[in-house]
Amino acid sequence: MPSTYRFNPGFQSDEESVQNFIVRKADLAQVLGPLREGATIPPRVMVVAPRGAGKTTLCRRVLAEVNRDPALRARWHPVFFGEESYAITTPGEFFLECLFHLQDRSDDRTMKDAYEKALSHQSEKELLDIALRTLRTFSKRIGKRLLIIVENFQTILDDQIGSGAKDLLRRLSDTDCFGVLATSVSQLLTEENVALPTDFLRLDLKPLSREECRALWNALTQQDIKTERIRPLEILTGGSPRLLHILAEFMRSPSLHNLMENLNFLIDQNTEYFKSQLDRLPPTERKIFAALLEAWDPSTAKQVSDAARVTTNTASAMLSRLTERGAVIKSPGYGKSALYSASERLFNIYYLMRRRSHPSSRVRALVSFMTDYYDRDELIDTATTLAREACSVGPDSRMDYHAFYDAILARAPVLVRTSILERTPPDFLTSFTAHQKTTAESARANAALPATESRGVDNALQALLVRAEQSADDGDLQKAIELYSEATQLRPEAVAPWMKLAVLYISEDRAEEAIKASEEVIRLRPKNPWGPTIKGMAHVIDGETDLAETSFEMALDIEPEYGMAIAELAAIKEEKGQRQLALQLYEKATTLDALTDTTRAGYARVLQEENRGREAEELLRVAIDEDEEFVSRRALVELLSDSGRQQEGFDVLRRVANRSQDWRHWADLGSFVLARDGRDEDAAEALAKSIALGAEDPMVFVSYARALQRSGEPPARIVDVAKELVERLHDNRDAWTSAGFLASAAGDKALAEVYARKAINIVDDAHGWLTLAVLLQEQPKRSSEAEEAFRKAVVLAQKDRFCSPVRLLAEFLVHRGEETAAQEEISKWFAGDTRCYCCSVLEGDIAARSGNSDSARRAYRSALEQREDGVHALTGLSRFVDREEGEELIARAMASDPSDHRCLLARARLRQDDLESQIEDASEAIRLSSSYAEAHLFLARTLLGHNEANRAQTHLELALKELPQQRELTPMFVDAAMAVAEAGHGDRVRSILENDEFGSTMEPLIVALRIKRGDTPIVAKEVMEVAMDIANNAPTSKRIAAKLNPN
Repeated sequence: MPSTYRFNPGFQSDEESVQNFIVRKADLAQVLGPLREGATIPPRVMVVAPRGAGKTTLCRRVLAEVNRDPALRARWHPVFFGEESYAITTPGEFFLECLFHLQDRSDDRTMKDAYEKALSHQSEKELLDIALRTLRTFSKRIGKRLLIIVENFQTILDDQIGSGAKDLLRRLSDTDCFGVLATSVSQLLTEENVALPTDFLRLDLKPLSREECRALWNALTQQDIKTERIRPLEILTGGSPRLLHILAEFMRSPSLHNLMENLNFLIDQNTEYFKSQLDRLPPTERKIFAALLEAWDPSTAKQVSDAARVTTNTASAMLSRLTERGAVIKSPGYGKSALYSASERLFNIYYLMRRRSHPSSRVRALVSFMTDYYDRDELIDTATTLAREACSVGPDSRMDYHAFYDAILARAPVLVRTSILERTPPDFLTSFTAHQKTTAESARANAALPATESRGVDNALQALLVRAEQSADDGDLQKAIELYSEATQLRPEAVAPWMKLAVLYISEDRAEEAIKASEEVIRLRPKNPWGPTIKGMAHVIDGETDLAETSFEMALDIEPEYGMAIAELAAIKEEKGQRQLALQLYEKATTLDALTDTTRAGYARVLQEENRGREAEELLRVAIDEDEEFVSRRALVELLSDSGRQQEGFDVLRRVANRSQDWRHWADLGSFVLARDGRDEDAAEALAKSIALGAEDPMVFVSYARALQRSGEPPARIVDVAKELVERLHDNRDAWTSAGFLASAAGDKALAEVYARKAINIVDDAHGWLTLAVLLQEQPKRSSEAEEAFRKAVVLAQKDRFCSPVRLLAEFLVHRGEETAAQEEISKWFAGDTRCYCCSVLEGDIAARSGNSDSARRAYRSALEQREDGVHALTGLSRFVDREEGEELIARAMASDPSDHRCLLARARLRQDDLESQIEDASEAIRLSSSYAEAHLFLARTLLGHNEANRAQTHLELALKELPQQRELTPMFVDAAMAVAEAGHGDRVRSILENDEFGSTMEPLIVALRIKRGDTPIVAKEVMEVAMDIANNAPTSKRIAAKLNPN
């Protein structure tokens, strides 16, 4: 078949360009305006439009007008660049290109010699000087300015010249010598290349209107088509002049082969552009846009959300963002609904022809147009013509023809369908019927897969995988896990289900199961690095850094260039303090484009530690606009804040949030403002926006409540937030748990308990009972119920060896003064196993208060083996070592967290030879934590040595306020109280006790104070025995403490 003519306006003569310029005459006038005598704006115009919109046609028409119009010809000498000017990489080369086109269109030997001379210069400065000098000399000699007409100018500026672009623009601003008519392809789906030169008149070419489509169509087809028949044409082409040209050729000579060849040629020219634009979109936005592209016809947000399997709110937000970019057009629909369509129809065609392989996708839009546009006879003639054309190729090459014919028959009226069938060649009907039969059998087989296994194990396996994938897409991860598990039982040697399971388990933080699944992958594919890499990631989740490191190294033994393993191994090396090795691995991962959101942030952190802050910032800015790069974006904002550019960091978060309208980004902004800036009202506003957009994380509501509380809102407002949380996330256990804590913080203990018990009803596990226990613990009269809830949590936590319940139970018992019982619970839980850090520290504290120095040292050192920078263990151990080691331990603690109040009290205790320093450190510890009872008691006794008894009494009273929740400190309180009494303030101490609800129950201490005053109180025998021990300065043993603590 003869090849078809591909319209290229750049090759037209002046006469042809004038004759073929049918539309955009208003745009032509706007471009010519700055070029005419007396224009009030500089002669620099930038034409911006999608591909195929007519930019080249317009530029060629301007060139013809300059050549034809006497006034313009007298002012301007045009220099028309080619469409691709890839040789330009510097300003000098830009002006060298001008010289090339001037000498190429001239017989003047002088100009050719000047070009050859300029071409011989290797220095950019020399090239720039001689090229500009030659151009200015030429301009003066002919008495005209040079009108440089250059296409894809923005690409030349941004991608080819880069940092020299500003210099080029400055030199082109010389209006005595130059005028510029430039074009740029609009970037619809990214925010790149939008900073067009500010002194250019920007002219955006819009899609052709219906009347413009009619005018161009009539000129191309030589038919006078009425406006009402143009609507299908406008829908099919989206007002693209280039598509109108292609379709007009099809109308003049119907050939499906030629049409598809033309479309393929057009798409081939633009595939790189479309693919890069589409692939750069964040996943959710790309999914929405793809659904709209596949729909072809204008669609509502509900239709798009159904196709993309997302909520209508998500689809609407993404469509709004795409509309703001210019990628989507929003138009009125029926009633209140809006209709959305792609602004570049070429994008639809690209998607259907390149991203959808089935032929029905390729011909669907054309058939829709034909059935709407053609009358009865035209449709019959065209369908049968294409059927005859199909007979010129073999049956196996007729897929597009079969799909086209099938779609025509499906949409055509009965009489038209009958006429088409009567006039179709028998050869085509035979191949078409065979095609229909094969398609029908395939459809029936696929439909039967879930119901039977008789068609083969592979088909049954595929059906399970499809159902599992669908469940995962729908958010039902547990169902997906069940289906993938069923698939592993059906075919244990199939690797795909194991791989899917491993990924799902990791996403759910189910490390042990992820490890088992990844081990199956390794067994089935021992030479694939994916298995050990995923296993390593599971070990990371499980906190097993050494095992993770081994797994990643195993992956790299299989494939040394496996990027994911390299990046994860770099993070481990960083965590272990092997900074240089981490740096090398991160750099390698970067070259392999293997950095994840988390590892990118880790790499930036290492760069900062190496004082390479600028590189760190550049690295993080690469991911700044990727919606899912939360960790990297937060790392960038932290970097900016730490370098005194906090507002710039806020602006980054706000810009992303405004652009995306994603609840997660507004939550990120709000939480950061709340944590770093203290602008509580601004934080509350951002978090409220997040909730309004459908926040799915209970912590957003918790942060919102905190912001409201800090803004001065009353407790009732916090309760409202709790109620809204459970109303919005009714089936979320964590939502009810968080709501319980909010209600408790607002003082509504009854509502808090209701919410906590509802959480247990949803998921009866250790977390739920632990929450209830903590809430009940705050109510002294319900101590026994709290203990019962703690013990239920401990039992339920046995399966997963989740140690928080036993630690909190032990702390509860300690605070109640039952330290022996607390020790027994810890010992029973671990039963010979190594204690966790927190439980080791707790054992150290118990031993310390009991005066058992050896046990305390042993416990604290054990804790430090698990967490070498643990502040609690470091400060605890500092009390049971010599002065030199104690100072070293405290220095390590302060390096780990200089704002931790325990560091200061530990240093105060250590420096017994410096009273002033002790008072200063203990006072600062209280400033950091006003409820720090130990510091109050230490300061009370220390101030007595400084003859400040009144201040000592004040701190004793403040410590008493905290004692009901920290009864393990009772012996320390008794010692401090008696010390203040010995200083002559016994009556004041007794008054403090008697006027406090908890203090008034400490009868033995009050009696001891009366005895010291000389009274002979009449009390129960056992009370008197304890009081006498206290009065006689006996050590405040556990027996005394137990007697002092009320039930």
